[in-house]
Amino acid sequence: FEMEYRILRKISFRKHMQFTVGLIDLDGFKAVNDHYGHHQGDDVLQKFSRILKKASRGSDVVARLGGDEFAVILLDVDEHTAGEYDTRLRELFAASQLKQDFGVDFSMGMMIFNALPDDVAQATSAADKLMYHAKAAGKCQTTIERMAVH
Repeated sequence: FEMEYRILRKISFRKHMQFTVGLIDLDGFKAVNDHYGHHQGDDVLQKFSRILKKASRGSDVVARLGGDEFAVILLDVDEHTAGEYDTRLRELFAASQLKQDFGVDFSMGMMIFNALPDDVAQATSAADKLMYHAKAAGKCQTTIERMAVH
């Protein structure tokens, strides 16, 4: 993820593209491991990662950061297209039956940048704060904001 980020950061300066960094956390995932076991928890994580990849374009970056936390970097995405991505992801997620079968959902924070910050920690920290804002607002939702990088 960090290597891809560094490559995209160079592109962002040359092409003056917007980027959206999204942080996603599965809501209710601990109960999957506790109730169904870690093997089933691994299956849920793998299924969710396939959903993320299907919702994303080939040029986007999708990564599992650890545990039940995932990240995406979406190229040339503004508020409108970030909202469309969220809608597409939620539709694919609803069709997956993960919520019905295991009681999980997801919260996401999406920060739109005019250029990617110097280091990946700055970008993921900004998106992480938005994800926690979504969780605090009731979970199972997405918070989208914009940040200018100079």
